This record gives sequence, C-alpha cells and structure tokens, in this order.
Amino acid sequence: MKKDSGSTGVAVLFGALLALGALPAAGADVTFRPAARSAEAPTTLGVGSTVLSLDDGSAEGAVGVAVQNARQFLWFNRFSPPGNFDLDAVEVLFLPDPQMAVGDAVQIAIYVDADGNPANGAALARTLGAAIQALDGVTPSVYPIDPPVFVPAGSDLLVGVVPRFITSGVTPPTFPAAIDTGLSQGRSWLAIWAGDPPDPPQLTPAPGQYFGLIDSFQPGNWMIRAAGGAPPLQAIPALGPLGAAALAFALAALAARRLRRRPGEGEAGR
Repeated sequence: MKKDSGSTGVAVLFGALLALGALPAAGADVTFRPAARSAEAPTTLGVGSTVLSLDDGSAEGAVGVAVQNARQFLWFNRFSPPGNFDLDAVEVLFLPDPQMAVGDAVQIAIYVDADGNPANGAALARTLGAAIQALDGVTPSVYPIDPPVFVPAGSDLLVGVVPRFITSGVTPPTFPAAIDTGLSQGRSWLAIWAGDPPDPPQLTPAPGQYFGLIDSFQPGNWMIRAAGGAPPLQAIPALGPLGAAALAFALAALAARRLRRRPGEGEAGR
C-alpha cells in the first residue's frame, strides 16, 4: 500500500506550462487532485488472460481538464503486447468525485499504432459506448470487447477513455482520470482538442489538438488495463462432398504418377 496522499483535495494547477505554450491551441488547465487516501485496486480481469497494465495497483489522485469549468478530453495508455494479440476486455478505475455518478456515460477508444508514436497518429480500431460502473476508488469498471480487437505483432495497443458525461464549459471542474503517481512508465498519454473530442475520437494530428505524455503535468500511469491473449489457431475448413472427392482424385493421381516412375522388376536386376 502506498503512503497516504493527504486529504486536502487541493488541485495542483499547471498554468505556467500553458504560458510556456505546452497547450497552445487547446488553451486548457490540466489539473491534478490528490486522493484522500490511496487504495489498492486489484484487477478483476479474467484468469488465464494476459493482463497489460502500467500502474502499480493503486491510485494517488486523478486528473481533469478545464477552462474554468470541466472539458472533455482523452486519456490513454500505450501497451506493447507480446506477439499477435486479441484484446477482449478493458478495465478502468474511477475515483470518487462529486461531479461523477455511477451510470455516467464514457467512451472507450481503442487504437492500433504501428510505429509506437501516438503523437503522429494511430488507427482507430474500435469505440465502445459505456458507463461508469463503480466510484469507490477500489472496484474497477470492466468492459468486454466482443468481438476482440486484433493487434498484430510489433504494433502497439492504445486504450483510452473520453468522459462523455461532461458538458464542456458547463460541468464544474471534474477529475475523471485516475492516476498512479509512482514510477512513471512513460506510456500514459493525454489528448485535448480545441472543442470536444470528435465522435469517434480519431487520433490524427490537426490544428487545435494537443497530444503528449501526462508526465509533462503530473508524472504517473493511468489506471487503465487491458486483457486478452494470442488469437486462436484457425480451424481447417471442412471439406464438402465435392471437395472430398476432388482431394481423393488428386491423391490417386499422385500415387499413380509415382508408380509409373518406379523401375520394373526386370530392370531392378540389371
């Protein structure tokens, strides 16, 4: 268990970064609110799955984006699965927040990135309309991905969340993105648009967007996990009657050809 992060709940503002042009087009404050107490968040993903995670099991706070009032944004983790990978579940931890409720709408966004650099874009593979399932800071919300999303060997998997329950510019400051502030893996990213993230949230660089590591504001790892495994072996398709007859004919022809090539008994003694 990590040490108590304190109960002040005071947000740490990063206006200086904005003044330096860290978010020149988005023009928003990225804020971190410490949790009253860090809590262990054991994974609930299926036994036997390969679980991809960056966090150490506990969250010490949460991050939000605001211009006076809250704004929608995208927070996502970059994973590098071992070999070919089928993503079949996503797990997200949410911390208690007075502006959030169980059932609030979120959008899960899944991307495949061939070059390992989200800053120059990634291919959107799937979006999922979902809802917050728990807000106790311990119980993750789990979202099945069916059918699974295939990630080819050598590509990265990006898994993120958009808090669609936020009405940008209206909802009071809100902190939906739970973060582990332990040793950063350098793989947790933040994406901010000039307006709301588009639906679907294409991850393609354009004016008015900011893509960057959350480490520029608060080093740490998002409490987003993914589970899956190697794709199943493809079954050999069953042969119908015509296919079976064609296969038998081909085998018989091959056997006859080989017999014709064998020397006769008289020739064998020469």
